[in-house]
Amino acid sequence: MAPSLFRRVTRYRVSPTQNPLENRLTEVTAAVLENADFAADFASALLNAGCEDADRRLKMAPPDQVDEHKAEAERRHELRTALAAMSTPRVRVRTQVPTTSKHFVDLEVLLRPPLGTIGDDMLFWVEVKHGADLSGDQLDFYLVDIESSDAAHKAVILLAPRDTMPAVGREHLSVPRVEWQSVSRVAAASAKETLVTERAWLLRQYSAYLKEEGLMDPEALTAAHALALLEHDAAAAAVAGICEQGDAYVQKHWSDRGSFQQTRKGDPRYGLGYWANYSPYRRGDTAAERWGGGWFEWGLRDTAGMEYLTEEKRGSFAFTAGVTLHAKSNPARVEANQQWLSERRADGFTYFWHGGYYRVCKPRYPDELLATTSLEEQGTALGKWAVESFEALADNPPPA
Repeated sequence: MAPSLFRRVTRYRVSPTQNPLENRLTEVTAAVLENADFAADFASALLNAGCEDADRRLKMAPPDQVDEHKAEAERRHELRTALAAMSTPRVRVRTQVPTTSKHFVDLEVLLRPPLGTIGDDMLFWVEVKHGADLSGDQLDFYLVDIESSDAAHKAVILLAPRDTMPAVGREHLSVPRVEWQSVSRVAAASAKETLVTERAWLLRQYSAYLKEEGLMDPEALTAAHALALLEHDAAAAAVAGICEQGDAYVQKHWSDRGSFQQTRKGDPRYGLGYWANYSPYRRGDTAAERWGGGWFEWGLRDTAGMEYLTEEKRGSFAFTAGVTLHAKSNPARVEANQQWLSERRADGFTYFWHGGYYRVCKPRYPDELLATTSLEEQGTALGKWAVESFEALADNPPPA
């Protein structure tokens, strides 16, 4: 018996130390497939995108690989034809499905002909990605294990955001690469086309969720988007100046700068994506050993790269200031420090993963600097805020 919609969507909850993006996305999708009569449309979206992926790769294939790419493209088109011929299929959806090699498939969708009719089953194993890359040789195991299924039609599919789509080599030629944006377009269109009120509501909510997760394209280029593009160079230049001013303030009032984002000549590369590291103690003091080798850092981060955030993002870039922690010696993951982490969160810090490190940082969005009107004042306000963030952590290191 399938779990309830609410059991699925609450299975992987946000906690003070983690935000299980992929697992929650998988469960939400499974809930929609089961409760919004969306499985056939979902499968169609996967195969349509998979066929486009195969056709595109065939056009780019080296001469010695054309035959195998052509055969794969034909296989995917045959799968799509078989799905189109399956009328009102019975649906079974499962998540975290164990395979014969003791691995776990994120999402399994099994489509079967209606009772009393003759036809072949169709099985999809979907590897769901949202903010992480493929791990190890999981696709190799899936491709072998799915062959033990009795389903006549089957496919292992990689479903990931467009901007973080993992690379798939020649050895995984039979794995269609599908963008989440393709699925979100179909979900939004199905919500508009259906005449069933409950189904339309659930699909609209699912589309809104995918948009919140950054997995849906805007409906069109808006005036705000166009203005942002027109002003991009000026905005980047202003941010560079603000970062330079802020960097000088932090060095003066905290300590000398350590490593930082550089140009090819070794100069600071101020602007979007800039970061600078500092000692986790004031000039003249010594570091608390309980930071586990971590360091203080401030920068202007792309929020799309922030994982496990428990707070909602409200912009593409955010300044951050706080401590950067090694994954293996991260004091924020120590049980005895959970109260400390909760207290830091209450002080305005957030805990997330970015660029290969865990971070306990305060976020500040660019529009929060508009209280002052000159670039120098804005840079000083930024530097002062970064130093105050460092001081709050230096005065309250983790207890264990």
